[in-house]
Amino acid sequence: MVATRRILVIALSACAALMLAAPLAADPIDDFVRRHFDHPVAGDVSGWIEPAGRLTPDGCGVCHVQQRADWAGSRHARAVGPGLLAQIGPEGDGGACTRCHAPLAEQQRGTPHYRPELEQHGLYCAGCHVRNGTMWGPRPRRATAQQAAQSTHNGFRVSVAFSDSRFCGACHQFAEDGFRLNGKLLEDTVNEWRASPAGKAGKPCQSCHMPDRRHLWRGIHDPEMTAGALQTALERTGPRSALYRVTATNVGHRLPTYVTPRLTVRLVALDPSGQPVTSTTYAIQRRVDVWLQQELYDTRLKPGETATVSLTWRDADAVTAVVGSVLVEPDEYYERFFSAYTAESRAQRTQAAAALAEYRKSAYTVHRRWLKY
Repeated sequence: MVATRRILVIALSACAALMLAAPLAADPIDDFVRRHFDHPVAGDVSGWIEPAGRLTPDGCGVCHVQQRADWAGSRHARAVGPGLLAQIGPEGDGGACTRCHAPLAEQQRGTPHYRPELEQHGLYCAGCHVRNGTMWGPRPRRATAQQAAQSTHNGFRVSVAFSDSRFCGACHQFAEDGFRLNGKLLEDTVNEWRASPAGKAGKPCQSCHMPDRRHLWRGIHDPEMTAGALQTALERTGPRSALYRVTATNVGHRLPTYVTPRLTVRLVALDPSGQPVTSTTYAIQRRVDVWLQQELYDTRLKPGETATVSLTWRDADAVTAVVGSVLVEPDEYYERFFSAYTAESRAQRTQAAAALAEYRKSAYTVHRRWLKY
């Protein structure tokens, strides 16, 4: 059990200790990101006035209404949920997981700064914007940096790093000496981005996942975002055959980038009553075993790549329509993991059951196309 938990924590918690290894040559942004996410992150807003001095999402939301609302609907707001709590337990300190899931010193169990009410917020405003009582962010759009520095934040400092993909890489990119399967880093999103057309064009993560500086961070869990990353075509190739093409178009990394999701391309031939006559499927996934010991296959799509499935049937009169679709399971790996997970306490079993129920509800279908025969 201990070994099982250790494996999952090392591989899937996006631990900054693995990600922020120092490069051979110092770069100003690399150096800023490394210092900015030095763990545990110190909030310490004792010098701030209310409401900012609360160091809570609601406190920030008094003025930053849109950002607070966006964050509340994001995956960042759910970074500390039943899946994580089932693993660390009520008395655990979270280990490497909290480096990204709840990075503030005020969220760290067992530290003198710990405030239990902040742990539940996961990765929220202060996790990126507050360091040792100083507010950090990108260059303000309307106020000057000097004006912002004189605000209720008790000081404001600007960094171009907030608009750079490497800022996201603090939690979404393992260092070169990080955990690997089949010779590949388990989390390699920024490197995938660098190799993509978006990366080569200088289009950072934020341009898609934080458009117009919105704090949405939409990804594989969002049907609209996923549908927009794909182009599909359903074609008749004969009186008894068809094919369905799925192309990764508007995406800046492999689709999907992590081992957790699965996209299943489905092509089904239907009879006059709408019942399946025959069908075929193809999984787009980096499939790993549940204990993260081996990679079983990797069929993910690079930007611009296409997956094609074809279907044939014997009797042309038996089929009146063909349907192509893409089933998206954002948490497929976690479904398998928590189905096999043995919790150590009643509280952990309750959290594990809640996590499994949540993951099983996350699937959805996009690009459903019909072709009459």
